[in-house]
Amino acid sequence: AGLHPVFVEAAQAPRQTGETLTHQIIIRYREGVTVGMRFSQGQDHYLIRQVIDPDALKTRLMCLCTQEHG
Repeated sequence: AGLHPVFVEAAQAPRQTGETLTHQIIIRYREGVTVGMRFSQGQDHYLIRQVIDPDALKTRLMCLCTQEHG
């Protein structure tokens, strides 16, 4: 997976959540990845807010996430 920090106001995203998207995580395509799931890396956790198949070829997924603290 590729983990890339980004800061996008949710008001600019297609689905407005009132939060700031903090990370973009790119993974190989797989069925069943949905909004509300989480990625974990060590002590860090990322809540998926949006899932995008960027090229519509089902080769990878771009997940826009918010980092959870605590």
